[in-house]
Amino acid sequence: MDYPNKALPSTNSSAKEVGVLLITLGILALTIAILFWPFAVIWALNTLFSQHIPCTFWTWLATLVLCWTIAGPTRMSNTKKD
Repeated sequence: MDYPNKALPSTNSSAKEVGVLLITLGILALTIAILFWPFAVIWALNTLFSQHIPCTFWTWLATLVLCWTIAGPTRMSNTKKD
């Protein structure tokens, strides 16, 4: 059948949808990793050193601040100075 008045669907639309889906899943995975990283640090400390640190919001927040504090100077020291 010939449809002279209607535009054919673009073949790139499915590629764009897959791209948007992958970007969305990547952002979701990154968000989950950022949220659960402090719990992984608390778990590691409890496992390695038998600290018995409870997994609460406040220990999560303290671990997040500690990770950011340690990561800040480390990232800054790797920058080139001209």
